[in-house]
Amino acid sequence: MDELKSEFKEKYYALKDWLRNYRELDKEVKNMLKILDQHEATMTSIGSPVLSDMPKAKGRIGDRTSEAVVRKMEIEEDLELAIQERDIRKAEIKGYIRKLKKADERMVINLRFIGMYDTYDTTSIMFGDEPDFLAKEESYSRRVLELQKNALQNMVSYLDSIGKDPREMKEMI
Repeated sequence: MDELKSEFKEKYYALKDWLRNYRELDKEVKNMLKILDQHEATMTSIGSPVLSDMPKAKGRIGDRTSEAVVRKMEIEEDLELAIQERDIRKAEIKGYIRKLKKADERMVINLRFIGMYDTYDTTSIMFGDEPDFLAKEESYSRRVLELQKNALQNMVSYLDSIGKDPREMKEMI
């Protein structure tokens, strides 16, 4: 019996890690967009004026421009691959979320792992309109954590039912 609990726990934490990895994929896309923006700004910036009448080597400006264009194309290719990987993961996660039977469980997983909200914000979004929210905020926060735990357990059970092991999914990251 303890062996079954231990195996389930391993699957639970593997699934949680796999879901968290979506955040890293999203951060990677955002970082690459920053790099691309910076590179484009550098490409379009005005070069320093020529203040000398000394002869210069021909072709260097063209080389720099072509190098910058090639580098931009490389960044764009890498970005496209990162976006595809992130979007595939997001679609996969959303598919598993749809299999959850309870709306609150679907919402908490969506907020925490797709929306990337922390527990406080998730609690506020889910229960902030309750009249006793401020007085019982800690209680609602525990409820969110319990909903998340139950949702993850239900996702592990669903994955078991279709023959997927979250520990193997984790290795595919």
